[in-house]
Amino acid sequence: MDTGKFGFKVGHKTDIENGTGCTVFIFENGARASVSVRGSAPASHETDLLRPGKLIREIHGIVLTGGSAYGLESATGVMKYLEEQGIGYDTGAALVPLVPAAGIYDLKYRSSSVRPTKEWGYEAAKSASYEVEEGVLGAATGATVGKLLGMKHASKTGFGISKIDIGGYHILAFVVVNALGEIIDETGTIVAGVKEGDSGFIPSFDLLEKIDFKQVRMGENTTLGVVVTDFPLSKEALSRMAEIGHNGIVRAIRPSHTPFDGDIIFAVSTSKDEPEDEPYKLLKVYAFTELAVQRAILDAVKI
Repeated sequence: MDTGKFGFKVGHKTDIENGTGCTVFIFENGARASVSVRGSAPASHETDLLRPGKLIREIHGIVLTGGSAYGLESATGVMKYLEEQGIGYDTGAALVPLVPAAGIYDLKYRSSSVRPTKEWGYEAAKSASYEVEEGVLGAATGATVGKLLGMKHASKTGFGISKIDIGGYHILAFVVVNALGEIIDETGTIVAGVKEGDSGFIPSFDLLEKIDFKQVRMGENTTLGVVVTDFPLSKEALSRMAEIGHNGIVRAIRPSHTPFDGDIIFAVSTSKDEPEDEPYKLLKVYAFTELAVQRAILDAVKI
């Protein structure tokens, strides 16, 4: 996907051998943003500043990372890179780049001791470009779904993307899918989940009725999303957009938003125009945000 016309770049740092990495979004000219944290146990950094009512109106980057809470260190490297480029919030004494971050738990995928670092974040930011890659890379390097019977029955996923034209404006969705549940397509068919040999998948709801939960560690899941639009939205409208983005998770992941998933969605507007609040226009933006997230999740399992 080419993001040049939307004014932001994306970079990845990938460690296939150890099964982890980070993904960086760079907004060199700043961008209005908000967030919805619906997960019960999120690993996050600087998300409070994105809530309506807080002073900050624009951010300069977003980091999605593996390594659980350890991986949040990678945001420091992105800040260093942006400071070197003269990008940040002017405090009068120094420029402070504002870079919220969120992480997934991938410590059981391959290595539990190798996690994204500030050096990784710097490398990902430095390599960021308008040509966005998808697949098993960046923050999705160690992402999996369908973990009700543990990792040996889980399905591999990747970094998924989608783009929708809404009549002169656009919705772009980027996701890292690391859910407890299974992925279903538009027909309700399981396309990734708890694997049953080579013959297919075991439906999660069948398992929920009979498995011994004491035998399974499940608090190790998170779906992360970044939804970007060139439609001019206020921070308050972006907060609503992020909330609605979670509906796309509900449409594609079953069960979704469990007590063991740390789901977070960021919503960003790259437009510098005055925000619009005409209800019929917002209706289109919100509705297609839900669809864009659903499609990006489905894209993440086509690896």
